[in-house]
Amino acid sequence: MNTLQKFNHNINNSLITNHKLMAPFKRQIDALIRQSIEPLDSKNDFCIIGAGKMQEFSLSFLLSSFQHVLITDIDVETVQNAFNAININQSLKERTHIQRLDVTGFEHINFFNDLATTFQRNMTYQQIDQFVETKMAKIKTYQFLKNQTFDCIYVSPIYTQLVYQQLLLTCSQLRQQNQPEHFIKYLEQLMLDKMQEVIDQFNHNLVSHLKKASVLIVVSDIFEIETGSQFDKEVREALNDDHMDQRYQRYVSEYGMGLGDYGLYSLDQLLNKAFDKWLIWPFSENKQYVVKVNIYNN
Repeated sequence: MNTLQKFNHNINNSLITNHKLMAPFKRQIDALIRQSIEPLDSKNDFCIIGAGKMQEFSLSFLLSSFQHVLITDIDVETVQNAFNAININQSLKERTHIQRLDVTGFEHINFFNDLATTFQRNMTYQQIDQFVETKMAKIKTYQFLKNQTFDCIYVSPIYTQLVYQQLLLTCSQLRQQNQPEHFIKYLEQLMLDKMQEVIDQFNHNLVSHLKKASVLIVVSDIFEIETGSQFDKEVREALNDDHMDQRYQRYVSEYGMGLGDYGLYSLDQLLNKAFDKWLIWPFSENKQYVVKVNIYNN
């Protein structure tokens, strides 16, 4: 299992397995998918990006609605295990295909292995710049799922997991190797600045795989909240009062825009947003995320 796959495998398997706690979120996601696809004239091809354990949606509903469902993730082991555990009749299972997918291209260009090798040498700021720029030039032309288009694409919460958390883990490993701290901090900030380009390329790839008169459903995690905390209470009150957009604006004015926010903002520049919805995603027993679901029409 390579570096990126192992990292995503660990994330997928840290997700909550309490189906009772997950059930309300799953019902809400299913309702949004049902509402989004109802107007579609064609329901042939559906694609799931970042499927993971497939806990937040009903695969059986998707298979009964579409002729072909492509399930993708870089961690296909978790996906296959989850798929095998779902009680679906064989005729519906035959409509699915599970595919391992590197959505950023960082595995394709061997970014993290080459980074570790590069840091073994005597580094300079200029060499770090050169390494990152050379790699990013390849990322800007990377394409996934070539020559495939879909009537609907569903994207799980993925923007905050696109490369940067993996980079921070790699930087922790470089610290353990006693690599110079000033170079590591420089790399962390440089790559954070580059995340806008990574997300933009990912979003352009998504849009390129939409058929005419299709739908894109994107779930993005915006806030992390500790279950039972004061912030948790404030967020739930805002959701109940339908004031979540105002609460979000206060949050952004204080902390700025995160990667999850930027992912949706970037898509807003590419497609027409039909509607959106704020939800609470129970990530684990003690941690939840406030997610925003954007639905786009192509």
